[in-house]
Amino acid sequence: MRRDGSVVTEMMYRLNIAEKDKKQKQREAFDQIVFDKKQELKQQREALILKTMDEISKREKVMLMKVVTSLFSFIVCVFFVFILEE
Repeated sequence: MRRDGSVVTEMMYRLNIAEKDKKQKQREAFDQIVFDKKQELKQQREALILKTMDEISKREKVMLMKVVTSLFSFIVCVFFVFILEE
């Protein structure tokens, strides 16, 4: 029975139930798609952050090697100058 008191046929009742079920499944499918996309974007963002951190780390290593190399060269030069002065 409907709210207004009229009788609903069994066929109409089943169609309404099937339609509600179909809408529910569509809603769940859409929610799953949104969730999957969100997860994918999160993974992409994390991968980009990791890549950026790796690049920064490589640059810092190169800069450190340059400093160490130049410092070592300076120490060697000073050592040879000190030896040559004696």
